[in-house]
Amino acid sequence: MNDINPSSYCSKKPKFPHKLFTVSLIVGPDYEAIAVPFSQAYLSIEELTTDAITLVEESCIKYASVLDRPKVIVASLKFKELVPLKREYWEGEHENFSTEDKGKLFLQFYRNPDFFQILVNPRDYDPKSDTFELDATLPVKINANEETIEQFMQNSDYPVNELASHSALYEPMDLMYYNFDKKCLEKAKKADTANKFAN
Repeated sequence: MNDINPSSYCSKKPKFPHKLFTVSLIVGPDYEAIAVPFSQAYLSIEELTTDAITLVEESCIKYASVLDRPKVIVASLKFKELVPLKREYWEGEHENFSTEDKGKLFLQFYRNPDFFQILVNPRDYDPKSDTFELDATLPVKINANEETIEQFMQNSDYPVNELASHSALYEPMDLMYYNFDKKCLEKAKKADTANKFAN
């Protein structure tokens, strides 16, 4: 268990906005794509786009041509419900939940967004503003029960702030791609996302 006052566990209720955005880079051709999700859940498209495009432009230095440039995919999310956190989630041994594990799950989400919701967890706490940084952690199937989330929280080593009393579930609304030629986000068609990243 972490070295904090026992009474401080789950003592602060995070503020979850009605709408959030999450972003990933998609690297490689569609049939063998790899998703690299950003941890941060963003409050605005502007902030998200700036961060994502900066990273892509920096990473493109490593690629032979613009054809190899990573794709930027954005999901807009709508608040669904709170998920209570329990002190025992920070107790005992935890299994590693790697960036690769997270990327595989987000790739499944991008294939079939209607079948998933996103677990958003509180991370770094700022006492001056009394707010938590929010993390788009895990796509969860819409038919998953509470036990599925509890098992992840209990067994995973993914960082969640011990002060937070709740996580939250968000429903996907739209998927968007960044068009580098037009320098804007464009809404993805359902057929496009369903057929992309197959196998």
